[in-house]
Amino acid sequence: MSTLVLTALLVQAGTAVAATIASPRPERALRIATGGGAASLVLALAGIVDTVARGGDRVGPVLVAFILAVTLLVQAFARGNLRGDPAAGRFAALAAWLAVAAGAAASALDLLAIALAWTAGTAIVIALLGHAGAWAQARVARRRAAGALLIGDAALWVAVAAVLVDRGDLSIAGLAESSPTTAAVAGAGIAVAAVSRAASVPFHGWLTASLAAPTPVSALLHAGFVNAGAVLLLRTSELPSPVAGIVVGAAGAITVVVAGAAMLTRPDVKGRLVHSTAAQMGFMLLACAVGAWALALFHVIAHGLFKAASFLGSGTLVPKSGADAAAGGAGAAGVSAPGRAVIGAAVALAALAPAAVAL
Repeated sequence: MSTLVLTALLVQAGTAVAATIASPRPERALRIATGGGAASLVLALAGIVDTVARGGDRVGPVLVAFILAVTLLVQAFARGNLRGDPAAGRFAALAAWLAVAAGAAASALDLLAIALAWTAGTAIVIALLGHAGAWAQARVARRRAAGALLIGDAALWVAVAAVLVDRGDLSIAGLAESSPTTAAVAGAGIAVAAVSRAASVPFHGWLTASLAAPTPVSALLHAGFVNAGAVLLLRTSELPSPVAGIVVGAAGAITVVVAGAAMLTRPDVKGRLVHSTAAQMGFMLLACAVGAWALALFHVIAHGLFKAASFLGSGTLVPKSGADAAAGGAGAAGVSAPGRAVIGAAVALAALAPAAVAL
């Protein structure tokens, strides 16, 4: 890992600690989160340049920069959207910690480190879904998310155990040397973990239930967290497991059909965005299943940043066009100026994906 990328994650971790301490004072916690997040993002972007110049893993730095960019965007939006919410400080801290966990999983070169960060991410998301804990819908969302995501976590740990018993070495680079039996078991475990995190069939219910969450939480889930399924498959692509491809491909194909059909029947903007996310995750899993890694990485970044802009702009659509127009979906005119800037950033950052995989 690039020293600059590691430094970016350490700065983000320090930001998370500071935001946690300041969480009883929401506005201060959000200021800390956005300020520290901006510094972390600058370091991560410098890390991409450093990695290109010096050589090494290109995928990790690009993913870390993407994660920090999405988190910074959502934190900045939350400063206005959650103003007056006594739980806003808690959100700022949890979102900062989620960026640390996701960044660690995306850049780790060891399967154990990936699994630890992955499980930490699950715990943080379950806590985030409790932001509006007094709502019955929020409690349902937490239960569904916990059930689906913990199944995926358990499957990932089975994969870790299988590789450890077989090889005694959990490095990603060594996955290519796994025995056929280990590759099948570990591949199945990794596939289940990826499918559950991507909210694909049969685990898609937890994402639908997350509609009860505030818009900043939804944006984090749809723009960042669900992409972790494809990220896991990217990081473990050295594992020679046809089983993983079959499981992921089948889940992706079914999800595209189911979520695509559901999206067409939803009258509300956020509901359509939820099913749109699930369908896009299905396409992303299909790309991973056929080994189109550059396409999958491009899709992760472009979809993530675009979906963040879409969710953060969803509240502006109804006042501008009315409920009936909102039911018809968002047009270009409904995207705010910051949203357009983020879409532009998505194109620029996603353009690095093919080179990152190829090099």
